[in-house]
Amino acid sequence: MDFIKGNMKTIGFYLVIVLALVRFLIYPLQGSVKEKKVLLGELSERYRLKVLVSQRQEEAPTEKKIVDKSAVFPHLFDKGIKATQIQSDVLEQFIKMAEKNGLKVMNFEIMDPIIGKGLTELLVKIRLQGQPWSLLETIKAGEKEEKVLNLKSIEINRLAADLSYSLTYSVFRLEK
Repeated sequence: MDFIKGNMKTIGFYLVIVLALVRFLIYPLQGSVKEKKVLLGELSERYRLKVLVSQRQEEAPTEKKIVDKSAVFPHLFDKGIKATQIQSDVLEQFIKMAEKNGLKVMNFEIMDPIIGKGLTELLVKIRLQGQPWSLLETIKAGEKEEKVLNLKSIEINRLAADLSYSLTYSVFRLEK
């Protein structure tokens, strides 16, 4: 009997160790597995949505609107004309329009061209002084020009009785 009691104590001791191992090693891993299952479900749902979106894009491809080049070419400057020549011509035209509409030209700046693959953007900055309606008439006259005059930025400051304007215009030259 003493032998059985000794074995029972040993078996009980080992059983307590096994249960402690289960409690502290396996049980926490079970919670981690549940978290991983939830994360896997979220990731699989996200993947399913991405596949669905890509299938829709493949079914209905977006068409790029292609502009007829012959309609655009007359409004751009040719490649053979120097950038400084284009900028000075645009500046001269704009100064004439501004003075015709009663604006005073304070100063101007010919900026570095921005060279692109098919087009080069040529920038001209001009500072004017005068009344707002005169500026509006000058901008409208610039829009009616044969070549595209793009008003890129405008800055307005108050000076005594008049306003001061800083306009940045861009024109485009073909490169191909």
